[in-house]
Amino acid sequence: MTNRFASSDGRNVASDVSVADYAVAMSVPLADAQSEFYRATDPDRRIIVVVSYGHFDDQIANGFAAQQLPPGGVHVAYQVRAAVLDARTGNLIFDQLPVCR
Repeated sequence: MTNRFASSDGRNVASDVSVADYAVAMSVPLADAQSEFYRATDPDRRIIVVVSYGHFDDQIANGFAAQQLPPGGVHVAYQVRAAVLDARTGNLIFDQLPVCR
């Protein structure tokens, strides 16, 4: 599934992880109401986490990608976007995740 999110832009990442692994990586347990997957019934569910600082070759969710920089622009954190998709179906679950906590 991650092949669908290939990018010639090295600033982009797509990774297949479980919901439980995502919770550990984000330091927000599934039992915490701040978790995007609060009370997830299947912690082994596979998801694709997509982080975009530029543009993916295949556009996601009607053009999901970070904002383009104006000429001479400076890269800033708010231009990074993150999304989560269902690894089995490719359906978008969340289109705007916090990129850091």
